[in-house]
Amino acid sequence: MNNINNKANQLIGKHKTTTSSQPNNSIPHASNSEYDGATSNKNSNDNFTLVTKQGGDFNSKHHSWGCRANIPRGQVLYNFVTRGNLKVLAPPGPTYWPTSARKNPDILDIFITKITNNIHCTTENILDLNSDHSSVLLTLNLSLPLRQESPKLFNRTTNKIKFHATFDQQIKLNIKLKSYDDLDLAVNNLTNLIQTAAWSSTVTSLNPSKTPAILVHIREIIVEKLRSKDLYQQTHLPSHKQKYNKLVNRLKNFLVKLKTKSLESFLTNVY
Repeated sequence: MNNINNKANQLIGKHKTTTSSQPNNSIPHASNSEYDGATSNKNSNDNFTLVTKQGGDFNSKHHSWGCRANIPRGQVLYNFVTRGNLKVLAPPGPTYWPTSARKNPDILDIFITKITNNIHCTTENILDLNSDHSSVLLTLNLSLPLRQESPKLFNRTTNKIKFHATFDQQIKLNIKLKSYDDLDLAVNNLTNLIQTAAWSSTVTSLNPSKTPAILVHIREIIVEKLRSKDLYQQTHLPSHKQKYNKLVNRLKNFLVKLKTKSLESFLTNVY
């Protein structure tokens, strides 16, 4: 397992623009050599497929990866990806920031690869502009991603009475609003006041929540079950089906024991 994680970590990193295409150049209709990076390398010892990726500025717009419009280059690239059963990994936000006011920001920097279902991938924008293109971070993970809680200004421990009292005590209403700078300053002060009042009225946990080891164990079983399912669907061997059924029963029994233990703990604390 450590060998697998080490190989997966080698695929993690920040990708900057490495492939550039001019608008007037044409993409060959069936040129696989231009996208040779989107090929897979089979490792028989690990029973799964590691991938190499090709990414950069393809200058190919298509609605499928979040662009504002379709252009002929984008349609050709879309047809190539569809025929090759490849995946386009695009960031959630624009990567091209034109200097001309007549042009709009758009997504031009993407990844083309063939990633198996047991590898979870996420893309995000890195807004470090050293040109008219921003970088894209591609993260690959063999484990199921943990759902991160979004930051909240208020929670169930917030003292609403204290919040209102602190806000009413510190707010200043005799301010001038005669220019744009005055408006920006007033909005900034109001935002800071709301945040300060909320933080002072909310009890913060001294021990940050950590992922229990038991949940990590469940995630590992689920990952192994999904890998066994994919392997059985490819080979249809009885031995692979037996391994998949064994993992299903193991996960089911583990969840039953966990639910029983949780119920017993709840009843003990209540009574």
